[in-house]
Amino acid sequence: MLLDELLAVLDEYDHIYIDTSWQVTPGSIELLVQHAGPERVLFGSGVPIRPIRPALNMVLDTNIGDEIKRKILGSNALRFLGRNTEANQADLIPMDLPQIMTPNTPPIDVHNHFGSIPMMSATVRDVDAIELLAKRYHMEYSICSSYVAYHEDLEAGNTEMLNKIADRPHLLGSPVINPTHLDTSIKWLDMFERNNRLAHATLMIDTVLARPGSEPYMKLFSEAAARAVPIFLNGPNRDLIRLMSWPKGPGFAPFEGRSAAADVVAMLLEIGQRHPDLPIILGHGMGEDGIELAQKTQNIYIELSGSYPEAGAVRRAIDRVGANRIVFGSDQDVIVPAFGLAIYYEANLSPEEDKKIMAENARRILRIPK
Repeated sequence: MLLDELLAVLDEYDHIYIDTSWQVTPGSIELLVQHAGPERVLFGSGVPIRPIRPALNMVLDTNIGDEIKRKILGSNALRFLGRNTEANQADLIPMDLPQIMTPNTPPIDVHNHFGSIPMMSATVRDVDAIELLAKRYHMEYSICSSYVAYHEDLEAGNTEMLNKIADRPHLLGSPVINPTHLDTSIKWLDMFERNNRLAHATLMIDTVLARPGSEPYMKLFSEAAARAVPIFLNGPNRDLIRLMSWPKGPGFAPFEGRSAAADVVAMLLEIGQRHPDLPIILGHGMGEDGIELAQKTQNIYIELSGSYPEAGAVRRAIDRVGANRIVFGSDQDVIVPAFGLAIYYEANLSPEEDKKIMAENARRILRIPK
């Protein structure tokens, strides 16, 4: 069910309650409280498949009063379960709210996009949301691409991106490129030479009509490598046949089961051989395949944002490919930074890992202004 449909159900039926575990967009929990009232919203995390801190941060980050936050985190569930005496006691003696927890290093956020995105209800949207929430969490830079350029008009969307970041010094640009529109993409790759506000180019693989590994794809990567333009490969590009083949089925082995299609894996291995100095960041990580790709190449990096994070995924990636190959991304304006930052916080980063993953790796491999 989409959030707007859910809000209509909450308006209509007083006996329906909702938990917060799937709410990641800016202002989504505020919308739930507005439509359901403060008593019918319950805290949920998805533990043990999901880490608890992202969902907890999401509630704590909301623009609602502390009294309502306490209800969501405690007494609403007690009352729903019929434990009214305990619920009343919890309301009378307010608990201390936990603190929002994030890594220590001011982040360089490699994954942001703005525009009107279907199926994503939010109270603040577009470049204003990215700048507002980036300031709240002391982002050093946020690298932005345009949703319009993904799905509608490459030229118009990239031009929109340049206009929107122009007077915002902490926002950097990522023009979208696409092998289906090769000449236009090369034009935007050429722009990196004369515009130091461009940090990487985004390839939204699920919107490309060309087959992975085809001549247009390989030509586009070659042109990017010739200009030393890093690539952000926005996934997930899951192979649903392989996903269904896991013994327990989808949802039971989420880290291993979330994968790239076989032709995407083969293409990236070939690119790693042809252009070992071309940094490619795998948006959302591409699960087990992303880790194996990073192990087999020297140019592939992993970014692990997502609305359904797997418990332990960041630590698992660090242990297997090293902290030098992981970067931070939030997936704004779809996902609130408090949620995305908590995914990385859950990895219990050492001070050195914190510095590398949250900022230094991105500064090293991308075109980041000094």
